[in-house]
Amino acid sequence: MTVVTGRRRLTLASAVACASSAVALLLAACGGSSPGATAGATSAPATSIAATPTPTTLTIADFVSNANMVCLNASQYATAEPTPTTAISSFKHPAVSELPTIATYFTSLIGLYQGMYSQLQSLGAAPSNASGWTQALTEYQAVMTDFQSAQTAASSSDLNGYTAALAKEQTDNATAAATFTQFGATMCATDAEPTPV
Repeated sequence: MTVVTGRRRLTLASAVACASSAVALLLAACGGSSPGATAGATSAPATSIAATPTPTTLTIADFVSNANMVCLNASQYATAEPTPTTAISSFKHPAVSELPTIATYFTSLIGLYQGMYSQLQSLGAAPSNASGWTQALTEYQAVMTDFQSAQTAASSSDLNGYTAALAKEQTDNATAAATFTQFGATMCATDAEPTPV
């Protein structure tokens, strides 16, 4: 019978512990689980790098088409608004008694065309001829200001103020229409006319 001394027992225990550690490290390196790993634990999935989508470049033709669609939609909504033609002898030369009716009608159109103007602004900078687009919007903003002035004068039964504002709106609208046409947004040139004159 072999007697294992305390010293030898310690040496054997150390050897076993070292061997166990080596096996555990080897298993861990090969993808096995170590004795200290919790059951059901999984390794983190490999991270894949997604391809960056190529940004879509808007062409000038697309931009003009979008602008034309905005103006066409505004025109269709304006056409759907009931025009008080039976109550108004002439929008250009109305009687003072007709101005409150005109003011009410213009109020409905103002919201519509201001919405159109905001949508045109939201298209951003044109991919080419950006200065022409900016000029068209600036000129159309003047048209909206004139139209608002005509509505304000009509609501105050100010015939002189109304006719002056309306005449200025017509002149400014012709200027804006020419710029829209030159840019290519022909629908904005023909359909973005607030006043039914």
